[in-house]
Amino acid sequence: KVDYIEMGPFFEPIKGQRTPLDQMTPEKNQQLKLLLDKYKLSVKQIYVHTPGNEQKWRRLFEWAKAWNVDALVAEPQYENFAMVNRLAQEYKIHVIIHNHPQKNNRFWHPDKVLSHIAPLSPYMGINPDLGHWIRMGIDPAKQIARPELYSKLKAFHFNDCEASAIARSPHCITGQGAGNLDQVMKTLKTQGFKGRFTIEYGKWPHNYEDIKQIIQYIDEQAK
Repeated sequence: KVDYIEMGPFFEPIKGQRTPLDQMTPEKNQQLKLLLDKYKLSVKQIYVHTPGNEQKWRRLFEWAKAWNVDALVAEPQYENFAMVNRLAQEYKIHVIIHNHPQKNNRFWHPDKVLSHIAPLSPYMGINPDLGHWIRMGIDPAKQIARPELYSKLKAFHFNDCEASAIARSPHCITGQGAGNLDQVMKTLKTQGFKGRFTIEYGKWPHNYEDIKQIIQYIDEQAK
């Protein structure tokens, strides 16, 4: 069952008409609420990328609090970690770190994430994009099995890619690619994982049928 979404940093009900989440007016919030109600969805987490100063972070935390969002998926600047950790504790909202598949990405390897969040509060966690790990030649099953990583694991961008160690490898139906995601699911069962699976599937714009197959895969694996 799909009953929530992860929003990006903008609300864009009509292509080309974007409103940043930290600049949403009451009218825009009402428009979003009606759209979510129509499809019986809620927003559980939002991808905020790399907000700049504390004021912008705080506006996003305020928006998240108003919508009962419990996690901001982000890629903070290194120098902002102490401030972000403080705000996460203040608002009691998790900040979970995302990765992209380039060597110049701050968090492309999970060790880069862990080195920054290990000493921080439990509100600082990790939201690995499995597809991006695969693109960087990182084995998701081996990483998920690491106790120090699992202890910080809050959610996933749960996706698969056609080939490993190819930065632009296309997404494919989950379980049919190079990610060994069947083993990931078995490991999660052993660990008793209770976090969140978010499907991100990059074959735009006609990805609806493929996503239905991905949901079926997750349901079958869970059974």
